[in-house]
Amino acid sequence: MKFITGLDHIAVTVQNLKKSEAFYTKVLGGRVVWKNAANCLVQFGKKDVMALLVAPAGWPFARLRKLQGKKFSHFGFQARSEKEVFDFARMLERHKVKIIEGPYRRSDGASVYFLDPNQYTLEYFWLRLSSRRKPGSRVTTT
Repeated sequence: MKFITGLDHIAVTVQNLKKSEAFYTKVLGGRVVWKNAANCLVQFGKKDVMALLVAPAGWPFARLRKLQGKKFSHFGFQARSEKEVFDFARMLERHKVKIIEGPYRRSDGASVYFLDPNQYTLEYFWLRLSSRRKPGSRVTTT
C-alpha cells in the first residue's frame, strides 16, 4: 500500500514571525494562507506550503536549531485518513524507524513524527476537511 500522497509542507522555526513573514511574502513572493500569533503558512505556486513556526517562549532560538528529533522543524507528508496515520505508524515500527511523537489524535486531525536515517524529523498527518486550508482561502487569525 502506498502511504505518501504528496509533500504537504516544510516547517521551519523562526525567531521573529513578522520579519519572516515579510521575507517569504514580499521578498520571495509567497502568499499567506493562514496564520495565528505563533504560526504562519506561506504558499508558493498552486500548493507548496512553508510553515513558519515561532520558537516556544523561553526556548533560545540557537538551542532549537541544534535539537534533532523535535517537531518544530520538519517535513510534513499528507495522509488520506486518520486511520492511515495509525497504520503508517505500525509500518514504521515494523521497519524499526524511530518514532519521536505519536501517533496521536489532535484537534484538527492526527499525526505521527519520526526520524529519517539522517535524523531529520518527518511528520505523517491527516487534517479534517473542515480545517484543511484551500488555495485562495481567507487568512484566519486566532
